Amino acid sequence: MQFQTTNITDLTFVKVLDLTDDIWIEVTTKYCRMITKDEKSMAKNTKKNKSTQQDNVIDCGDLLDISMVNEINQKLKDSLSSGYDISINISNIERIDTAGAQMLCAFYQDAKSKKIKCEWTTPSDIFSKSIEQLGLSEHLGISASR
Repeated sequence: MQFQTTNITDLTFVKVLDLTDDIWIEVTTKYCRMITKDEKSMAKNTKKNKSTQQDNVIDCGDLLDISMVNEINQKLKDSLSSGYDISINISNIERIDTAGAQMLCAFYQDAKSKKIKCEWTTPSDIFSKSIEQLGLSEHLGISASR
C-alpha cells in the first residue's frame, strides 16, 4: 500500500492510495477515524487558523444539584469525547450540592487524565464558597482564595 500524508496544525490526514479518492484517515493525538474527502476539506478550513478554533463551552446554568447531575454530566461527557479543550461556565450558579460538586470533580479528573484542558469561567461567589467549604478547590484546579 502507498500513503499520502497532509499535515495541518495538530491534524494529520493519511490517504491510502489504494483506496478510493473519497476516503482519508484523520489522525490526531487523541483519535484516528476514517473521513470523506469533503470532511477533510471542512477540517482543513476550520483548522488552518488554530486561534479561531472554538473550544467546547458547557453552561451549568444556575442550579447544579442532584436533579441536574445527569443532564450536565451527559453534556460534559459529550464534550470530553470531542477531544478538544473544554470551558465550563459556572458564573451563574446559585445553588450547588455535594452531588453536583462530586460530578464536577470526577469530570475534571477524567479530563485531566486525558490531557484535555478544562477551564472554569468566572465562578460565582456561591460556587466558590461551596467548593472551598467542601475542600474541593484543589481537586477542581480552582484557587481557594477569591
